[in-house]
Amino acid sequence: MEKVKFKKASDNIFRDFGFPDADAHLHKSNIVTRIDVTLRRHKWTQKRAAKVLGLSKTKLSRILQGDFQDFSVEKLESLLEILRRDVEPSKDTRPVARAPKLQRPIKSWKINEEKKKSKDSIKKVTRSVETDTRRRSAGI
Repeated sequence: MEKVKFKKASDNIFRDFGFPDADAHLHKSNIVTRIDVTLRRHKWTQKRAAKVLGLSKTKLSRILQGDFQDFSVEKLESLLEILRRDVEPSKDTRPVARAPKLQRPIKSWKINEEKKKSKDSIKKVTRSVETDTRRRSAGI
């Protein structure tokens, strides 16, 4: 059996794999990681974040999955800054007026299903009464 030789990794995995401009790739990946952590910490959906950032959900998803080569360091930093401004609490200590919590609306399809069931049961009763009436009048 042949022995496997290991090479000690450097602090930049992109350099280890021979990426051109490895330092920029590492910097971009660190920014994207901070964007992802910010979104997860504040429980934002990609759809909501994409709207705030002015991106399509598809582009944001690509960035978060590591496909950020088309984006400059400056663009990624500006996205992170927008997120920090919109999701991080401000230093202002004044109380924030909160909207009252709304009750969850009843789903209309459930109501429609219940109406349909009650209509069906009324039809069945009506049919059986009509059948009974016909039989009595026919003398059966």
